[in-house]
Amino acid sequence: MNKYQRLALFLNRVGQPDYRLRQISESIFSQKEINFAKMFFLPLELRRELAEEFGPWLSIKAIRKDFSSQAKKVLFSLPDNNRIEAVSMTYRNWQSACLSSQAGCPLGCVFCATGKMGLVRNLTTDEILDQLLFFYLKEEGVDTVSFMGMGEPLLNDNLFEVLEVITDKRFFNISPRRTNISTVGILPNLKRLIDVFPSVNIALSLNSSFPKQRRLLMPIEKKFPLKKIFPILNYHIRTNRRKVFLSYILLSGVNDSTQHASALISLIRSQGNEAYLYHVNLISFHPAAGLTFKPSSPRRTDFFKNQLLRAGIGVTKRRSLGLSLQDACGQLTT
Repeated sequence: MNKYQRLALFLNRVGQPDYRLRQISESIFSQKEINFAKMFFLPLELRRELAEEFGPWLSIKAIRKDFSSQAKKVLFSLPDNNRIEAVSMTYRNWQSACLSSQAGCPLGCVFCATGKMGLVRNLTTDEILDQLLFFYLKEEGVDTVSFMGMGEPLLNDNLFEVLEVITDKRFFNISPRRTNISTVGILPNLKRLIDVFPSVNIALSLNSSFPKQRRLLMPIEKKFPLKKIFPILNYHIRTNRRKVFLSYILLSGVNDSTQHASALISLIRSQGNEAYLYHVNLISFHPAAGLTFKPSSPRRTDFFKNQLLRAGIGVTKRRSLGLSLQDACGQLTT
């Protein structure tokens, strides 16, 4: 049970009126005050009880902060002294938080620095929520939330409880439509996500349309192959009429050829009536220690993008906001 649920139960157990939870939530999310001792609108005895029951509201500690003009990377220490990184990004006054769901990652994707760490453990619901709360308290607010930090979100069942809290109008009140989940395609949790949170944005990490090559780049292809993932995504499109994003990291000389673009076009077109709601996000490879790949050149990237556009495929070349901090996609590590 997460601390927001515990708070509601505690207030009920000690006989507090229903409006107390609203008052405390307003203090945290509007006044940005998380110290119960300073919530002077509460009776003194209740403040003492809350402090004793919950202690410090934030369970994680920021031990290093790195800044650039558009990004902030924070290294957090967890209660057991493990460490994670999370990122806050600003674009045209739009604030986005990129959260981690695991300490490390077990998937071993060969182009990802986080994957080289291996898995330490899943994060608790509170540890994930506290990353968001930290940015919420430090910034003007958070407009969008992305689970694109360290780890595979759908390997951590706590994600579903996290989504309940961040979309709850009593707490963070962030629309599911402004919540993004990046996944390699973990079944059956992908189907569960679609059924329970149909409005959340899903981004499938694709990176090659050739199954054999994808298996080399992303070993998870062996367990959860594209041929099993796409029927679930098509079900999502048919049922919820939601766009599905295909994340494609361009690796020079590896997956950026004309043949790769043609294969990607064929893969999307083969989805039939659902093909029109697939959108490709082209992502530049972000160099990191221990990785030998190189990013595709701007010319090759534009050529690849134009092949998709000519085929009528929706495509966006994603901006990289965190390269100077080593906090762009695939670079998070401790």
